[in-house]
Amino acid sequence: MPLVSESLIQKAYGPTDLSGFYNSIDTYYKQAAAEAKAQKIALQKEYYTNLATYNKDQTGVRDEDIPEITEHYSKWKAAQQQLMNNPTLLQKNPKLYGELNAESNTQYMAAIGKSNISKAKRKDIEQTAAYIRSHPDEYEDEAHQNYLNSTKKPTSQLLSTNEDDAERLKYGGIKTKDLVDNTNKIYKSAITKARIEKYKDEFGTVSNEFEIADPTALVRSVGFYIHSQKNPEKASTVGIKNAGQDYKSTSEEYSKMPESYFAQFKNPDGSDKFPEMNVNGVKTRKPILNFNSNFNTENFTSYLVAKGILGGQPKEGKEFTQFNRGKMGEKEYNASLALKSQKMMESIRQANRQSLQKTGAALRLGELQEGKQLDGMIKLLSGVVGTEAKLDINMGDPLDDAKIDNIIGKLRKVVEKVKTTPKSGVAVSGKKDDKL
Repeated sequence: MPLVSESLIQKAYGPTDLSGFYNSIDTYYKQAAAEAKAQKIALQKEYYTNLATYNKDQTGVRDEDIPEITEHYSKWKAAQQQLMNNPTLLQKNPKLYGELNAESNTQYMAAIGKSNISKAKRKDIEQTAAYIRSHPDEYEDEAHQNYLNSTKKPTSQLLSTNEDDAERLKYGGIKTKDLVDNTNKIYKSAITKARIEKYKDEFGTVSNEFEIADPTALVRSVGFYIHSQKNPEKASTVGIKNAGQDYKSTSEEYSKMPESYFAQFKNPDGSDKFPEMNVNGVKTRKPILNFNSNFNTENFTSYLVAKGILGGQPKEGKEFTQFNRGKMGEKEYNASLALKSQKMMESIRQANRQSLQKTGAALRLGELQEGKQLDGMIKLLSGVVGTEAKLDINMGDPLDDAKIDNIIGKLRKVVEKVKTTPKSGVAVSGKKDDKL
């Protein structure tokens, strides 16, 4: 329909040919319609292209993420529908067009972005779950299922809260600090006393008391501690793994401990602290520790016990003198030992004089085997000699005749102090207030 009636135009301007005017208007509308159609086709093409990309991108997305991704997809679709239904919106309302176009791009990129993150998270979850299943000793019981349960939430929530952190399900075993604290207590509580002989003859023995680790107490206490864990075998497996190279080196060091180390220790009555055992046809005093058992509870126990034995080096304590015949044996021994010591000092005097003649250098008791024996004898005589008349033997000082004469003189007084009764033949000491 013409915009202005033809009769009005004729009245105003006279007869006029308006065919060209109408043709131009018709051409304009046809062109506008063609442009709108082309714009709509372009928008539809873009929409379906993006839709195909979106649908393809959903393969491998986690089920838990579909609601969030779908929400972005719906907002993108709504904006796209408005743009396709209004192909001339850019000319009519540029502001609304810009808002819808921005909304469309934002929501589409959000949907695609979350899809990609979801697929990456799915792959990570699958790999972590497989690792937990194949390394059960590293994780708590039921860790595999508990981990899968922790992932049943949208990826956005997991990234925010880190609820699916597999480290939370790691099996700590025996914590390093707890292990150190508890084993130190165990080692201290397992200390026992044993004696090492320093000098022995037919009359008696001089021994020094030592504090050592008691293997039996160690095995009992360490075993109780390990079996107090929630899962002893798993705790031991992790403990061995945490020990690393020290586990092997401790095993090797313990295997090298000589039998003589255990043979030297005695009980107060003189019996062996570690008597010989027959193990698979082999005699041994060393406590048997198994580092290669099929059970790591036994292996880890052996490791901790060996650490206690190796680390508990003997700590020297007081000295003990024990006579074979008690008080009677002590008196007999004093007389015999004083005479023996006296003869030994005479021998040392001769050796010293010969040394002076040959080299001009005085001997030291520590350089002579007799000197070492004499040192033990004098200690046995300490009860008779008394604190006021010590024999003043220093193993490192040079000897001279004056020093030797002084020692021999004191030994003679010891001999004089001990009398033998004709009836019993037993040596008896003098009065308590006798001085040397």
